[in-house]
Amino acid sequence: MWRVKDWNSHFEKAQSRSYDRISWVSVPNKHDGDGYTQLIEHDHGASHYGAWIALVQVASKCTPRGVLIRESGKPHDAESLARQTRIGAHLFREAIPRFITIGWLENIDDTTLSADYQHGITNVTKRNVTEPNVTKPVRSFRAADQIDVWEAARQRAKEIKRVLWPSRKTPLSERDRDMVLKVAYLSIATLSESWLADGVEGTRLKRDARKPAAYLKTILASSARRIGHDLNELLESVTIPPKPNGKPPAELATNIGTMPGANE
Repeated sequence: MWRVKDWNSHFEKAQSRSYDRISWVSVPNKHDGDGYTQLIEHDHGASHYGAWIALVQVASKCTPRGVLIRESGKPHDAESLARQTRIGAHLFREAIPRFITIGWLENIDDTTLSADYQHGITNVTKRNVTEPNVTKPVRSFRAADQIDVWEAARQRAKEIKRVLWPSRKTPLSERDRDMVLKVAYLSIATLSESWLADGVEGTRLKRDARKPAAYLKTILASSARRIGHDLNELLESVTIPPKPNGKPPAELATNIGTMPGANE
């Protein structure tokens, strides 16, 4: 598995560290460093530099940032990078060994990756680097707060359905509806909004997914597993209460609707 070396010091700024998910990445503009000159002084140097920028952009969307790992948990390779960036795989196969030699990219193993999660290598919000232990009870709110939490989860589930099934006229199956509601609840009670938002966005971008609910669950399960959670166990531990009357408090309204595609 590959990791961009010294990602945090070279490609993170105060603003980016405050976000769980970014749509841009800060790139150094120094052109007289030893690494840059060594890269460019090659017959295909300019092409390799273009491949490097594309690789950095891909790494900025990975979790943790800087580590070239796919949503499925599998490491990126030249072929997957080519599919994502539309740059020929042959160029990545040629350039990546040079990135490693120059010292811009490094190989890591699963042990190093686990340590990255534990120590918060991406250095984003504390919520991401202090995920609750898997043994922590799902129902972590006071009993008096449970109704409000479930109201917020129901509102969030509605937004998810609006994003992933924008043209659906018939209700979801009971199984899919319950799964969406439970993951909405877990994003509030146990995991995080970013965990759910990233999964919904990944599913939305997979426009040819015939079963969005199953694809969403697969993405979320992979993301949860990488931080020590078993999604199936969490889902089984959640019991959906009867639907309450009234509307959810404004302060608990979901922000899923602000993500790309929510208003499409």
